[in-house]
Amino acid sequence: MSGVHPHQPILVIGATFAGIGLACAARRDVMVVEPSTSVGHEFIQSLHSGENWSSPPHTAISIRYAGELARRKLLLHGQANPPGLAPVLFQLIKEEELDIHLLTEIISIEEDGVGFRVLLGDVSGLRELTVRQIVDTTMSGRYTPYSPQETAVKSIHALLHHTKQHEAIDQLPDLNGVGGVRLEQGFYPGELLLKLTIDLHDDWTAARSKLHRFWSCRPASLQQWTMTSVADVMHIKREAGPRCYRPGWVSLPSGAYANPLQAMDAGYVYSEERGHHAIVATDQ
Repeated sequence: MSGVHPHQPILVIGATFAGIGLACAARRDVMVVEPSTSVGHEFIQSLHSGENWSSPPHTAISIRYAGELARRKLLLHGQANPPGLAPVLFQLIKEEELDIHLLTEIISIEEDGVGFRVLLGDVSGLRELTVRQIVDTTMSGRYTPYSPQETAVKSIHALLHHTKQHEAIDQLPDLNGVGGVRLEQGFYPGELLLKLTIDLHDDWTAARSKLHRFWSCRPASLQQWTMTSVADVMHIKREAGPRCYRPGWVSLPSGAYANPLQAMDAGYVYSEERGHHAIVATDQ
C-alpha cells in the first residue's frame, strides 16, 4: 500500500449524533467511520432516551430532525422513543448524502508530519488514506485514551413493561433502597426504563451479569413487571468536549450531552467554528 493515498480533510470516528452533526456541517470534507452497523448508538442502542428535551435545538439540522420526530409522534411531552430515532436518522443521512462507512474498523493511526495516515479495514479489505484532522466522537476510550482522573459514569439499561398499566405512572415503584439503580417513566404508558450503574472497567459480560442478578432478586414492587429488552450498548457519560488529545486529534464524546439534539448541535457547531473552516483555509 505504498504510493499516493486518498486524502480526506476530516475523519470522524463514530456515526454518533455528534459525528453526524459535524458531517452535516462540513459536508464532503468529512468521512465518518463506524465499526458497528448502527448509527446514533450512544442513545438508540443504549436505550438512553436523554433528558432536557424541552430545551430547543439551535442548528438548522437538529431543528429539522426534531421537527420530523415530532411529526412522527416520536417526540412527545418532553420525551423521545429511543428505537424510533433510528429510521429518522437514516433518512437524514440519506437526504444529506453523508459519507458514512459502517462496519469499518480503524486498524492503525500514524502521524505523517502534516496530519495522519490511517489504515482502515472493511469487507473489501484494507485501505489507507491521509487525513488532516481526526475527531473522535465515541465514548469508550478505545481510540482516544481518557485520563483516569476524568469523571465518567457507565450504566446498562433495560426496558420494563407492565401489561396492566395503561396510563402514565404517577409514582415510580419503590426500590427499597437498592443502590445504583434508577427508574424512569418510559415513552409509553406501562413502560419503565431501568438504569443500572456499573463499574467503568466492567465489560459486556460483567454488565449483563449484574443486571440479571439484580433482576432475579428485584424488590416486590417490580415483581409484576417484565424485562422486555436489554440495551445493545452500554451508556457512558463523559465530560463534554472538545478536548485536544494531540495536535489535529480532538475528542468530542457524543454521549456527554443531555440528548441527541444537543449532541448533534455540538458536532455541527464544532465544525462550523473550529474544525471545518480552519482545515479548509489550511488546504487552500
